[in-house]
Amino acid sequence: MVFQDSTTKEDFLTLLHLKDRTRGQKKYVDENCIPIQKLVAIPTDGAPAMRSGFIALCRSDPAFPDFVNYHCVIHQQALVGKVVDFSHVMTLLVKLINSIRAEALQQRLFKALLDELDAAYGDLILYADVWWQTGKLPPSFTVRVGDEVTLPCENVKDGQQECENTTWLFVGSGNTAAVKLVKLGQIGENTKAKSDRLSVTENCSLVIKKVTDQEVGRYHCRQFISKQQQVPDSRVLLSLIIMTERKDADKVTLNCSVSKYEQSCIHTVKWLYEGKDVDKDKKT
Repeated sequence: MVFQDSTTKEDFLTLLHLKDRTRGQKKYVDENCIPIQKLVAIPTDGAPAMRSGFIALCRSDPAFPDFVNYHCVIHQQALVGKVVDFSHVMTLLVKLINSIRAEALQQRLFKALLDELDAAYGDLILYADVWWQTGKLPPSFTVRVGDEVTLPCENVKDGQQECENTTWLFVGSGNTAAVKLVKLGQIGENTKAKSDRLSVTENCSLVIKKVTDQEVGRYHCRQFISKQQQVPDSRVLLSLIIMTERKDADKVTLNCSVSKYEQSCIHTVKWLYEGKDVDKDKKT
């Protein structure tokens, strides 16, 4: 808040748990009689769910005044770091953070040091990459059930004989816990059941044969040297096309659906019959 003497005060209002849709955040504003007419700006992380969901909902509500929407300070700092080359800083920073978080003993000692110094934070947070809201998204692959797909590792380090510095992680829909598919070039212990369908190419790309709906999600290619992560992860999104057929007495109904990771699907669907667009030529 800004007062008449030009002083400002910042206070924490609340922390909302996002159970389903972003519309719930606007409901909180309505139920708690917040003086919305004094609203000047709403900072967000720039995610499509916020831009086209929550922000669009507020702009369409006549009770809301004209307001400015921009990236929050944390994301602004991260995005500026993408324009200004801070790789010489970030590479070292990622190494330091991961060296502490990778070992339980190192993390306990570091937390004890923070307690001794009465630090504002009690632990280290993990490095997280940030995208421009209109920038390049991770590569996205869409295949059909039973197909084979090769997911590229865009940050792979040269000089590897058998991808001994490469680890592939998988996060399924719903942000489940990450699973190590490949650990330093070897198939992970938790993926033995489908080890015959997983392999790594010479350039450390991940190959998945006979894809099922269990493979839909986000894949991370991570590079290590001496057990230390070298660069931010290279990420790939995988979606799955599911075709079903239902036969009735005098007709056949075809259904096409896409199983995707969160909001990653950016494709449209077009039905073709003998190479012709069904929507444009109804006679086919």
